[in-house]
Amino acid sequence: ENFPAGVFVSLGVGVNSWLAIAGELASNRKTYSELGEDVTLKVDFYGAGPRFVGRSGRARPYGQLLVGAVRGKLSFLGESESGSEFAWQPGAGVDAYFSPNVGMRFGVNGRFIQSDGATGKEVQIVVGIVFGGAR
Repeated sequence: ENFPAGVFVSLGVGVNSWLAIAGELASNRKTYSELGEDVTLKVDFYGAGPRFVGRSGRARPYGQLLVGAVRGKLSFLGESESGSEFAWQPGAGVDAYFSPNVGMRFGVNGRFIQSDGATGKEVQIVVGIVFGGAR
């Protein structure tokens, strides 16, 4: 399924000038009609791991590898089914600061979900506001 929008929160705690420990929460929801009834599919990702950060003027390019879990929930006809699976997510992007403490994040993540011997693959495009970190 395609999830055209969602909610994304990321937090990084600097270990030194080039390494941070990152945590991420992402949630996507989609409702569509099947046999005249609404079907709601919700997918949440929770992950943490290393983020490698560069510095170039007001730009802060980064690469990261997060590991965690994906929780999915499917609701149809008043019933719901949910489950969690192991997931890992490499990603890269750039934080472009237009003031000392506020900027924009542009990034892309590949999410790989391990389930029953198969690997599901997702691509996430991230555009958002960044606070702190330009110093």
